[in-house]
Formats: sequence, structure tokens, C-alpha cells
Amino acid sequence: MEKFFRTRLEQYPKETFLTGYLGERPVSCSYYVVNSDVAMINGVSTLEEFRGRGFARRIMEATIVHIHTAHALPVSLYPSEMSISLYKKMGFREVYVREDYVFE
Repeated sequence: MEKFFRTRLEQYPKETFLTGYLGERPVSCSYYVVNSDVAMINGVSTLEEFRGRGFARRIMEATIVHIHTAHALPVSLYPSEMSISLYKKMGFREVYVREDYVFE
């Protein structure tokens, strides 16, 4: 896992990863990318056996605080179907939908 993060951070220096722990065990993580005018949260995940306990919400809250402290930028999301309900509960609302395309 450490090798993955080191490689990723070397390739994409504007990407930031946060990890939430329960004791010594990493159970939740998030990552975001910053461009000149917005921070885009691209991923939030929690290990399956720890879901439903608030870890995703806590890592999201920590990510938002980190973005505001480090960059003072607005936050945008790239949500999965599974995460939309959490984001809405946290006060996010849909303002734009990006269409995905498949190239054949």
C-alpha cells in the first residue's frame, strides 16, 4: 500500500490522500485533487466490515477541513452511487452532472 501511495504522489503531486484509523488499522480513506480554483474529492471508501459506523462521514469531514485549511477552496465531489446519500446528508447538492463516455 505504501508503494502505491508513494508512486501516486510522485506522479500526481497535487493529489492528497487522508487515511482514518481504528487503533492501528486503516479503515477509511479519501483523496482529492486541487486545481487553480476548486478541490475535487475523487474518492472516499471504508472497508466493508466497518461500513455503517460513521467512518466515511468522519473522513469526509476531515477532508473538507484539510481542504479549507490548506487551500481555502470550494469543494466539489465525484460521487459514486453508494456515496450520494452520505453527501446529501452532509449538505452537498447536485449542481452539475458530468456525462461519462465510453470509447470503442
